[in-house]
Amino acid sequence: MNTKHKLFGAVAVAGVIAASGSAFTGAGLSNNAATSQFVGGSVSQSVSGATLDSIHYVTNTSGTLVTAVNLVFTDDSADTKTVTATADSTTAPCTLDVDGQAVAIAGHFTCSFGAGTAISTLHVTVASDAQVN
Repeated sequence: MNTKHKLFGAVAVAGVIAASGSAFTGAGLSNNAATSQFVGGSVSQSVSGATLDSIHYVTNTSGTLVTAVNLVFTDDSADTKTVTATADSTTAPCTLDVDGQAVAIAGHFTCSFGAGTAISTLHVTVASDAQVN
């Protein structure tokens, strides 16, 4: 075995030793998360009656329940219709957002779930009857 191979082998062994010594010492990691802490998940979303541009979930202070959903549609076609959001089995009415001067913000709605709800599915419905604010 020549000197290059011996040197390469020694460097490889040193690298393995260094990596194994720090593999399980990640800073800030623990296995004692609080029972109310959100760890991860997903929400299945669907929309009927209009085209949704964006959605934002508003949570309670602990981040465990959704208290509101902010919707932005691609245009103002939903503004004169009844918009509702159903999270699992809880339905929330949605109201057209207004600016600081009480002027409607086209296509922007807020759906309030009161104190909050857990959500695994969300369905937004834009009905053809007149919007009630």
